[in-house]
Amino acid sequence: MLMDIGVVYPSVQNIHHIIMTCIALIIVSSCLGMYIFKREDIK
Repeated sequence: MLMDIGVVYPSVQNIHHIIMTCIALIIVSSCLGMYIFKREDIK
């Protein structure tokens, strides 16, 4: 898998962009989840 990514050079930037987007989505969803959980917990 890693060898294939290394061989296909033009798509490395696309893969990096996808990974960064996924990390950003995970962080945002985690923050929203914690916020919603805290609001539900107060009730």
